[in-house]
Amino acid sequence: ILLGITRDVTERRQAAERIQFLAHFDPLTGLPNRTQLQEHAHLALAMARRQGSCLALLMLDLDHFKLINDQYGHAAGDVVLQNIVEVIALTGCPRAQIAAAGFQ
Repeated sequence: ILLGITRDVTERRQAAERIQFLAHFDPLTGLPNRTQLQEHAHLALAMARRQGSCLALLMLDLDHFKLINDQYGHAAGDVVLQNIVEVIALTGCPRAQIAAAGFQ
């Protein structure tokens, strides 16, 4: 006699993938988060030192962004952020690393 038990683990696997994604990426923009930014910055800095080359870091802060959320709602603010990310991604250099650090 052969007995078998099967279990669908799709939901568990999807939840684990989502947790992994959220640990490393901003859920709104899909960009690497602050943790990824720090890891990539350390690696890029080490590589620049080894190669004797330069490294540039540009941080963009959106002053008074809270006013957009307060006046037009969070959904509108999310759209503004997504559009800004899209424009930056389109105009960046091919080797650029874009991240959403979410500094307050």
